[in-house]
Amino acid sequence: MAYADYHDCMEITEKMITGVEKHITGSYRVTYHPDCPEGRASEINFTPPFRKISMVEKLEKALDMKLPETNLCETEETCKILDDIFVAKAKEICSAYTELNDPMQQWQLFEEQAKAKAAGGDEAMFRDETF
Repeated sequence: MAYADYHDCMEITEKMITGVEKHITGSYRVTYHPDCPEGRASEINFTPPFRKISMVEKLEKALDMKLPETNLCETEETCKILDDIFVAKAKEICSAYTELNDPMQQWQLFEEQAKAKAAGGDEAMFRDETF
């Protein structure tokens, strides 16, 4: 899906979940028995729109720390923190992301990669002119 970002993915996911629930049960509410049918029952309300929360704010509260000020993973410090939180736990939380589709910003990043490669960077890539 060209030019879609994580907001679009959230909207599509919400429509899919609520649509399936409504189609199968005729309602947006479902009774859930986490311990078994004889156990305590809980009701889950899938009525749209779902409440949206800030992942960064919730992580800061759960970790009792302030994450670096940045736009997603643009600094090594932020990347390391996010890697420690998600990758080290050996499970992916969510694969939604905002795709970089600004050609000028992409070109600048390719230039920086090429410079890093020329300076001997192990993980840096050459500039891909066909990309």
